[in-house]
Amino acid sequence: MQYTMFNPPSTDRLENYNRHKFRLVENEHFPHMSAERQSEEPGTLLHHRDSIGTRVIQAMSSSLNFTYEVREPMDGQWGMELEGGNWNGIVKDLQREEGDICLDLTVTPQRYQVIQYTGAYIQQSIVILSSKPRPLPEYMSLIRPFEC
Repeated sequence: MQYTMFNPPSTDRLENYNRHKFRLVENEHFPHMSAERQSEEPGTLLHHRDSIGTRVIQAMSSSLNFTYEVREPMDGQWGMELEGGNWNGIVKDLQREEGDICLDLTVTPQRYQVIQYTGAYIQQSIVILSSKPRPLPEYMSLIRPFEC
């Protein structure tokens, strides 16, 4: 399946949100989003720490004249489709309009069908490589089953 990002025409862009307060829904995911929880309650407000997402939203807020509050999703999940077409996590909060924006949510074909994405501001492909483990020497085969 192929999908494209939503990019509104320049004539539809607002330049001033008149201090409108947006509700961001985020999960901590360093270095993209770093935040400190204000309480242990589900859906608690978050205080941004310095991170890529924080810098992006601060720049947007300053240039477009809006304010924002950040909270975690009520169930702490990113967003998976459940039985019956329902969703959990950030996707659910966006669908129910309990949040307005999420800065760090991976595009998947399933999510793309139910929420609107803008163009990506950062892309990365992280790969962890390690050498293939060598087989244990045969003389260790007698002792190995007893190791904890």
